[in-house]
Amino acid sequence: MCLVYSFGLKFDWSFDENVSKTFDCEVHSFDPSMDLPFHMHSPGIYFHRIGIFDNDTNIQGVIRRSPLGKRRKSTWKVRTLQSILKDNGHLNHRIDILKLDVEGAEWAAFHNMISTWVLKNVKQLLVEFHGIGSTNRLLVIRQLYDEGFRVFWVHRNPVCGGHVENVPVCGCIETCFVNTHM
Repeated sequence: MCLVYSFGLKFDWSFDENVSKTFDCEVHSFDPSMDLPFHMHSPGIYFHRIGIFDNDTNIQGVIRRSPLGKRRKSTWKVRTLQSILKDNGHLNHRIDILKLDVEGAEWAAFHNMISTWVLKNVKQLLVEFHGIGSTNRLLVIRQLYDEGFRVFWVHRNPVCGGHVENVPVCGCIETCFVNTHM
C-alpha cells in the first residue's frame, strides 16, 4: 500500500480522496487552520490538525470550522516532517507522495527537511511554491536538485500573484518532482 502525506487542505479533500481511491493509498492529511479534531475522514484518510514548519513549536494563526466559517485567532501546532513521521510511526517508511500547499511555510520546512535528510525516503514531491524570487529560496530549489529531485511538471497558479508596475507577476508556482535516487 502506498503512503501519502498531504499538507494544506483548506477543506478541499479532492487530492486526498482521489489519490486514496485511485491508488489505494493510506493518506495523512494535515492542516492547522481547520478547526477539526484528529479523525478518519474516510477509509484510509486520516486528518491531523498539525502544520509543517522548521521546528516543533506553536504559532499564531487563524482557524475555521468550515470553508465559509467565521475566522478566529488560534494557536497552531506545527512540527518538522521528521517529528511528524516519527509520531506516526513512518520515520523510515517510503513516502510515495509528499504534497505541500502551505502558503509560504514550505521555505522554512524545506530548510529543515534538507538538513535532516528526511527527503531521502520521499518518492514524489508536489509543492506550491510561494514568492520564489529570492536567492535563498532559489538555493532551496538547487538543494532539492542536489538531493536527486527532478521536475516533471510545472504550472503557474493564476489565482496567486499581482502586478508590479502594471506587469503581471506570478506569486505561486505548482511544481512536481520525482526523486531519481529511489
